[in-house]
Amino acid sequence: MDIFWLGFMPLTYYINFEAKLGIWLRRNEMVTLFRWMVSFDKELEAARFKNFESPTNLESRLANFIVKTTACMNVTFNLVVALIYIVKPTAPQYLYSSWSEVGKPEWMNMTVYLISLAFEVFTKTADIMSYFIMQMWFLLSVAYLIFVMSTVRKSTNSLPRRFSWYRCLYLINLQHNGCYLATMFPFRYVFMAGSLVSVGFIMLRLYAEISFPEQLMTALMFITFLFTAFFYLHISGKVLKNSGNLREKLRRLAGVGVWSTKERKLLIKEVKSLQSFGLRVGSIRATSYIALNAFFSTVASGFTTVLVTFPVDEV
Repeated sequence: MDIFWLGFMPLTYYINFEAKLGIWLRRNEMVTLFRWMVSFDKELEAARFKNFESPTNLESRLANFIVKTTACMNVTFNLVVALIYIVKPTAPQYLYSSWSEVGKPEWMNMTVYLISLAFEVFTKTADIMSYFIMQMWFLLSVAYLIFVMSTVRKSTNSLPRRFSWYRCLYLINLQHNGCYLATMFPFRYVFMAGSLVSVGFIMLRLYAEISFPEQLMTALMFITFLFTAFFYLHISGKVLKNSGNLREKLRRLAGVGVWSTKERKLLIKEVKSLQSFGLRVGSIRATSYIALNAFFSTVASGFTTVLVTFPVDEV
């Protein structure tokens, strides 16, 4: 298990460093996005309650549940990380392993141990918090996009006004894509895929041979990465699908309404200028549901390959 932690921790340090760096470098974009969402929501709420009863949105409730769950997972991960260190402080992945207690007074050993414990808890807590803060920001932003698209789709306001709302959503999504470093999501998906394969292998072949805190941590990691990857890719595909459905509905309304010839021509041009939008991942402009299938197919293939390469009698 120590070999796993030695390979896993540098990757987590990079992931969390990138999250903190992204928050710092993209702080202005995030502030701008938040202001845009607040301003757009104020305009939309008046129309929403004026023209129809606000619907109960399953996506928004699910997003709220995910945010609350990630907050709980943040606390749980911090506690388990501290427990792993307390149980095995001399593991090679910790700085305390380089300290020799032989020939040292007890008070000195205890002081070094407490300093090392404080250092490990502080660094791990900062890293875990940055990871989950970025995750909560992403989920809240995407939940907002999905919720507002549903509101615009069910709205009975004038068609030109809904066209303007769609364009606002397009710009909000564009601003949202600019809130992250270009390497963030590609590396996270690769990291989650590799973690699911390696942690799944440990749970299947080595689970009984590791300590209880490590058993708890591997189970938490597997569940967290599994559901995080699923929801990331699912809601990313949903944004692209819903924007396309909304665009198609506006196109149909422009074709069946009672318009003058001039108004109809203008509306048709307006519809043609609308573009579907989604969440960017690296060079992919908008993530679709295809990415969800591709991700889990790759994970299943990698997991099967590892199990075949390392059978039970060789572990």
